[in-house]
Amino acid sequence: MSVRRTPILAIAAAVVLGVSIASPAVAAEKSPPPATVEEALNSGGAAAGIEFGITGPVMVSSGAPKGRRPASEAPSHSSGDGVTTATAINVKCTATVDQPHYSSGAGGAIYKTRITCTGYGLATVSVKVNGLLRYDYATSSTDTGNIVWQTRASSSQTQTVVVNGISKTFYTPVAGNGGRGTGFWHATSTFQITSPLQSNVASKSYLIFKTI
Repeated sequence: MSVRRTPILAIAAAVVLGVSIASPAVAAEKSPPPATVEEALNSGGAAAGIEFGITGPVMVSSGAPKGRRPASEAPSHSSGDGVTTATAINVKCTATVDQPHYSSGAGGAIYKTRITCTGYGLATVSVKVNGLLRYDYATSSTDTGNIVWQTRASSSQTQTVVVNGISKTFYTPVAGNGGRGTGFWHATSTFQITSPLQSNVASKSYLIFKTI
């Protein structure tokens, strides 16, 4: 007896999460996700990026580290006592999610989320990434009528990312693996700058049919 499954949605977009500080966060405008598994697979895991955030000056200690600042930006201004200054902060982090794959080191399925940050006003930011790896048995990439997801692995990690530096890699799972199988593998990560200031939360998914 066949089991009725529900067609899934998958967002296959490179996501940008930004933080600039001064007024309430503005929600991201997301591109419409693929309506079916077929559309998600045909998208090749790539679509337009998403930018969100707010801008403005913030009060920081006079000794706070600062990243590169565009020449057009006005310098920070002292509050008069040498303790605090008003400085412009604008940091954006680009997140990419690799396709789920077999890892010989882990002995099964994993996927990676990579975060790169650029901007000025801060030397580093803390970024939190939550990952979820799911699997559905299927005989081919066209076997999309019935989807019953199994959660295979999850993760939650916070790392310090250098602004205008190299990318940081976040693994799902952090230890172990998500098993093996032939079918649809669905990786979803959510990310947020958590310190020293908070950004909006963004997410990205990668869906692929393969044997792991």
